[in-house]
Amino acid sequence: MANTHRVARALGLSRSLGLNYGNPLRPGRLTRLYAPFLGRGTLGFDIGAHAGNRMRCWRALGARLVAVEPEPDLLRVLHRLYGRYQAVTLVRQAVGAAPGQAPPLDE
Repeated sequence: MANTHRVARALGLSRSLGLNYGNPLRPGRLTRLYAPFLGRGTLGFDIGAHAGNRMRCWRALGARLVAVEPEPDLLRVLHRLYGRYQAVTLVRQAVGAAPGQAPPLDE
């Protein structure tokens, strides 16, 4: 059962990365969308950063950013892709409408 769960997680992660990074037109579209709001030195918050496609765009615009992502697998990907940048802060946290505790995520 554990192997099945691991395979399903890997397939889901691969699908997310393909959808977020596989379309060569997407970065340009996102840059045009966010350029009026974010520029060199501004601060953006990506709540639920998922695979980080907005992070890629916001970095290209020169923004500093805080990315919040509770899912450990996705956070590991974000660390690999963006963890070396001083202008990027990665936070493993869930964000909700009220204070409290979410059920633990599978490690």
